[in-house]
Amino acid sequence: LLTVFDTIHTYVARRGDGAPVTVALTIHWGIIYWLPYFFLVPAAVFLAERHRLDLNRMNSFVFHAVAGLVFAYAHNAIAAAPVLGWKPQLAYGGRFFFLLGENFSIDYVLYCSIVVAAYMLQQYSSLKEREVRASQLEASLAQAHLRAIQAQLNPHFFFNTLQGISVLALTGERDSVVEMLSRLSSLIRVSFDEHRPQQIRLAAEM
Repeated sequence: LLTVFDTIHTYVARRGDGAPVTVALTIHWGIIYWLPYFFLVPAAVFLAERHRLDLNRMNSFVFHAVAGLVFAYAHNAIAAAPVLGWKPQLAYGGRFFFLLGENFSIDYVLYCSIVVAAYMLQQYSSLKEREVRASQLEASLAQAHLRAIQAQLNPHFFFNTLQGISVLALTGERDSVVEMLSRLSSLIRVSFDEHRPQQIRLAAEM
């Protein structure tokens, strides 16, 4: 797609300047310039994944600084291959250094952009993983808290207490009913207290 856009742009620009140019020639130029990226960009992505950028490690920056040079030189070395009608008066070395002067900054910035984009994606992925782990931990804590409450409010004990209260109510012992309900509500309130310390005195437990 970039080759097509660049070919159209080059053809229109050359025709506008009055330079002799044909569609076939501009297609040759576009292919020889853009085709190396088809192989070099995946290689850059592989290096960015394999040698991840680390803000705490200087050698990761040094590695990618050198790799960016290799990326730029490799692209221009391939693009300097002989193409129909492209500066036939220049030898390969002349074409290579001409392209290097024209395209080095673009190639180097492209490589750095790939590395930075890979770093940002890695950070985003790590953030999402931490959020998932945090939500799983929160769910596990909630389940553990619920199990603790269920263990404290044993159904057998709970129903026996309610049965005892109902018996007292049927016999008319009003004060005992109020006292038992008060103690049961206190026990439930303590069981649901999320701020209760892990260790308490024996007198408080009793």
